[in-house]
Amino acid sequence: MSPLKRSFVVAGIVAAAGITQIGAPAQAQVAFFDARQFGVADLAARQTVSDADDFIAKSGGAFEPIRALRPDDEIRRAARSIGRVDVDARDENGTEVSWSCTGTLLPHGYVLTNHHCIPGLGHRTVLRALIWMNYLEQDGRDARRFDLAVTPIETDEILDFSIVTVRGDTTEFEGVRLSDAAVQPDQSLIVIHHPERRPLVMTRFRCQAYSEQPDRNALRHRCDTLPGSSGAMIFASGLFGVALHFAGGMQTGDDHSFNSSTRMTALAGASATIRAILALQNAAPAASSVPPTPGKQKEKTGGRDNPTSVILQEAPR
Repeated sequence: MSPLKRSFVVAGIVAAAGITQIGAPAQAQVAFFDARQFGVADLAARQTVSDADDFIAKSGGAFEPIRALRPDDEIRRAARSIGRVDVDARDENGTEVSWSCTGTLLPHGYVLTNHHCIPGLGHRTVLRALIWMNYLEQDGRDARRFDLAVTPIETDEILDFSIVTVRGDTTEFEGVRLSDAAVQPDQSLIVIHHPERRPLVMTRFRCQAYSEQPDRNALRHRCDTLPGSSGAMIFASGLFGVALHFAGGMQTGDDHSFNSSTRMTALAGASATIRAILALQNAAPAASSVPPTPGKQKEKTGGRDNPTSVILQEAPR
């Protein structure tokens, strides 16, 4: 692996002040499941034989399976970086509870997901976490499982994002491209996610940015999602990741309702890791031989407490 792949230094960007609350915990789209199933690929509900039909009915046919695409399809290639994040935790009463969401594998062994996924909401302690990559079939054939660190290297409750390290060699899946370009009202989008803990799907039918975008940090969108879609990457033209989905809010028959995500511009302002990845994509500074430095954790800062420079190292494999 080249020195450029291993580390690089990039000048930090001081985040703008005035971050507003853009998340609503009641709308968080994690999918809960029986803690005894943690570590199992197939987490389909088992209480009814019509589960598959129910899923199709709820999705309204808007979810297209990634497995139906050709292996060389550009959407399928982008989807290789998207996985299902499973979390096992214990609440303050000692009860074990598990949930599932979506995460994106970033370069150098990091995963981007929501803060309400890891470390989670409420008084809960995360015990274990993992990500399933290439989960395309219900039975989990060909899926790859990787353990995740339970403590984020960067996290922000207000912007609702966390970045955690991955254990294992994930380089074959690290192909996502990010962009901090502005997303325009009504612009076409694609969401790649694991709704209801299901095999990887995409939403592109009537998936677009909402017509009104008053918040510089939150991107409103009209792309169908379900519990389990939290932490999904939202892609724009060229299949660049432009936002991180965090909440549902669309209502059937209400054209003025919308779902919510955090713009990549806001994430770049709050995350040294995201800034470094964007800089590398744009052929910014060359590699550095500076020794590894742990990521700096930020909690409830709204992205205002940022270093002026940061070293991004490959995470331990």
